[in-house]
Amino acid sequence: MSSANAPVQPPVPGEAMEHVAFLIEQAHAASNLYWTRTNVFLSIQTFSLAGVIAWLGGNHPPAFWVVLALAVLGFVFCAIWFHVNRMSRYYHDVFVRDARRAAVAAGKVGLVYFSLGFAEQKGFRVEEGPKPNSFLFLNRPKGPSATRCMYGVIVLFAAAWAVVGVLGWAVAHP
Repeated sequence: MSSANAPVQPPVPGEAMEHVAFLIEQAHAASNLYWTRTNVFLSIQTFSLAGVIAWLGGNHPPAFWVVLALAVLGFVFCAIWFHVNRMSRYYHDVFVRDARRAAVAAGKVGLVYFSLGFAEQKGFRVEEGPKPNSFLFLNRPKGPSATRCMYGVIVLFAAAWAVVGVLGWAVAHP
């Protein structure tokens, strides 16, 4: 059995809930890192794309090979951004999955992933578990996830870099 599918067992049965809390903290940390990385990539892409477009529209546009190299570099950066986002989301999901497994192993039904006030404020549906003193289940509302929306933003930037390559050719060959 692979370690990814193995049930999570806390070292001492009495520390089961501390282990669940640790895994939830790790999931929150992974989520925070995801958004930090996304903001860094988004800022770099925005300023790079704006700079290249401004350079193309200036009085002394660059040579076509320079624009093509920048467009390819921007496209490669989009691919790296996509991979980093995908792996960040994967690690977040691993921590959440392991926390759920550890909660089940500890005799709890589910777990509180966000605080109850946050869940109600964001429109989550909250249900009590069937056992007394069990944790709460949180079911996300239907609709696109933030991760999928960010994938769309990455594809949009990749398309913009392709357009920059075409514009570079058009400026070089009037």
